[in-house]
Amino acid sequence: MKTYVLIFCVAVCLPVFCSGAVIHVPGDQATIQEGINAAVDGDTVLVANGIYPGFVMSGYFIGDKSIYLFSENGPSSCIIDGKSSDDVHGFFFSNAGYSVLRGFTIRYFDSTSRDGAGIHCRNSSIVIENCIITHNETISGRGGGVYFSEVSYPVINNCTITENSASFGGGIYMHDDSLIILSCTTIAGNIGTTNGGGIFIDDVPGNGGTLALTNCILWGDSANGSSNEFSGVTDIVIVYYSDIQGGWTGTGNIDSNPLFVTGPCGEYYLSQTIAGQGSDSPCQNAGNNLAANVFFGTSSDKIYMSELTTRTDLGIDNGIVDIGYHYLPFTPVPIPTQTPIPAVSCEIVMPSDEYYLGDWFECKVAIINPSSNKTYVDFPTFVVLDVYGLYFFAPSFNSDLDYYENDIPPGNTEIQVIPGFYWPWGAGSGSATWIAGVVTPDFSQLFGAYDTFEFNWSE
Repeated sequence: MKTYVLIFCVAVCLPVFCSGAVIHVPGDQATIQEGINAAVDGDTVLVANGIYPGFVMSGYFIGDKSIYLFSENGPSSCIIDGKSSDDVHGFFFSNAGYSVLRGFTIRYFDSTSRDGAGIHCRNSSIVIENCIITHNETISGRGGGVYFSEVSYPVINNCTITENSASFGGGIYMHDDSLIILSCTTIAGNIGTTNGGGIFIDDVPGNGGTLALTNCILWGDSANGSSNEFSGVTDIVIVYYSDIQGGWTGTGNIDSNPLFVTGPCGEYYLSQTIAGQGSDSPCQNAGNNLAANVFFGTSSDKIYMSELTTRTDLGIDNGIVDIGYHYLPFTPVPIPTQTPIPAVSCEIVMPSDEYYLGDWFECKVAIINPSSNKTYVDFPTFVVLDVYGLYFFAPSFNSDLDYYENDIPPGNTEIQVIPGFYWPWGAGSGSATWIAGVVTPDFSQLFGAYDTFEFNWSE
């Protein structure tokens, strides 16, 4: 007989840090991505209150380093909003070592086929703590809320993963992972259009895959119009002291409507008569220990559930711990919207890709800003001609860095790169490439889509 001893500890968003430097955004670095880029192993990137647009290249990217990415005051005060982004992830972890993501709301990221609209994590070791992951969608991809692939012991603690959608795994998709632990997490209202409304597990039998949950709620998730909390294949599923729609065998588990109510910071508080509702949620006082003994974080930054709340009147959890997500016990103040980064794309427009003596030659670049209600100002657009490794920049058409600096209004703005001309006598034969892109005002990174166009010429 096997005995499984599971220890669940997590960390919340308050600013207690590990051994590295603390990089403040926007104090030390202007953007979240610039803060991540500046960090080295062990550093903390600390993000101030605000509503931040999604990063338009691939999502905020963490790769080849182990860092702590924290918000200053929790998910109600620090929101990563995908409304102004197109077909990107909220966060993208790749070969990231041990990293912690803590205290963010990640919402409204939409994708046609990318895996992990909210968070994509592969070949990394990651802890996701005190995050609200909601209203993210990948139409034909996997993992609307969170996608894991070949991840070492991922942990999700004190999160809500709600109202996300994907083909497989509306809330969470797990692929080839040896162990995933969830604690004090609410997974609700997610849709797997093909399979796996709440969690889809895609593992190889005998691979030792394990899903372990305690003090969690899985309720109202669906696939093909039917209730669907778990789907897929894994070797071991361990569920203790959790509310699972449809039921699940395990100590302390229940199958009862959790009676969600809307409170100051979200829709997934628990109905409680002491807070003014007409009945008590069955998840109240239904967990595995005293709230004063269940904590988040490491030995140096413990936050106990008895410091947090599931009640709309913000009363702290006391006695036996409540099942499900616990909010910080305050009413959020209005938060500033950060200056959005334009979601732009470039398209090089040429009459032909093959030119001969006397042909008309011209090159234009269409800068496309899909926003319907914003104008973005002074973002450099570079266009460069590569001829046998020699670079000539428009509009001056010399070998020194040159660029256009334009307002980029909503819609399509077309730039004439060089005046049109007839292909000259004596040019010989050869090939060249036009390259175009949009960069941040300080030229520190490419954030707009870029385009290339190869063409040939001959006598």
